[in-house]
This record gives sequence, C-alpha cells and structure tokens, in this order.
Amino acid sequence: MLPIWLFLSAIFFALWPWVLGYRQEASLYQLVIVTLPFLLAVLGLGKFVTEFLRSVEMIYLTLAFLTTPVFYISGAIRPLQAMPYWVRMVTYSLPSTSAIKAIEGINQLDLSLSDVGLDILIMLMLGTIYALLGILINMLRSGELR
Repeated sequence: MLPIWLFLSAIFFALWPWVLGYRQEASLYQLVIVTLPFLLAVLGLGKFVTEFLRSVEMIYLTLAFLTTPVFYISGAIRPLQAMPYWVRMVTYSLPSTSAIKAIEGINQLDLSLSDVGLDILIMLMLGTIYALLGILINMLRSGELR
C-alpha cells in the first residue's frame, strides 16, 4: 500500500507541478523523504479512526464530512497565524499541517531537509501516537487489557 502512495505522491508533488509550470526547488528524493513520514502519520491516524469508529459506514460518513474542513484548517489555503487560537490547536494535531509546512518549505521556499526536520519529527510522533491509541482501543475492546 505504501509504495502506491509514494508513487502517487511523486506524481502530485513533482510531475504535476512541473507540467503546470510551478516553481520547484526540491528534488524528487527530498519530496519522498518528506512524504514518507506523512504517509506513515496518516496510516497511524487511519488506525485510530478505524478502531475508534469500528463501523465501515461511520468511517465513510466521518471522512466524507471531515475531508474539506481538514484541508482548509491545515494551512493549505489560509495561514495558520490568521486562524483563531482554538482552531490552531486542532490543526497541530493533524499530520497534514506539518506535511504542508514541510513540503511547502522544501519545494517552494528552498529550505533544506534539516530546516524542516522538526515538521518531519512531528509527523512521525503524531503517527506513532495515533497508531498506539488505535492499538490500545483495539486491546480494550478485545479484552486483552483488564
């Protein structure tokens, strides 16, 4: 599953902007290095949401209604500093916020990987926390923790 998303990430972050003529400062390997922790964080978040909701219908309904707000509050369109404080607190719990900052930093602002290292660590940390919470919920539901 992960190689498919890495391939699609290369298309969306490298090939597509090149076709449209957008300025790109990052090389493909730098984009993959930033994209991999993002994909791992999203997998961790997916584990948490799956274990928390349990019902396939609830997962689809939740994702259908949350996709657009998550896109908007992650900083893709509006800067985080322009958002209310409570919204910023929610955005920092989403892997997409750090991913947008990191990819934007290396791809448009010509930052190095060490400059976006904190964002990469935050993505890995969020993915780990969400995956562990999902595993914990699964263990509680299955009766392994009593």
